Amino acid sequence: MRKRGPGGAKDTVGELVTCPFCMSVRVASALTAGQLLWPRATRTTMGALTALAGADALRLTYSALVDRTTGE
Repeated sequence: MRKRGPGGAKDTVGELVTCPFCMSVRVASALTAGQLLWPRATRTTMGALTALAGADALRLTYSALVDRTTGE
C-alpha cells in the first residue's frame, strides 16, 4: 500500500474516527439496528445516553450561570 500525503492511511482513519458527521451517522445506524435486533437492551442504552445528555446540559447551564454571575 502506497502512502498518499503526510500521514496516509493513519490520517484517513483518524479523520473517520473524529469526524462528528461520520460518527453521528454510525451511532444512528447502530441504534436503528439495535432497535430491530435487540429492542430491550437498546432502550436501556438509549435511556442511559439520554440521562448522560441531560446531565451534560445541566452542567453546561450551571457553568454558564456561574460565568455570568462572577463576570469571568
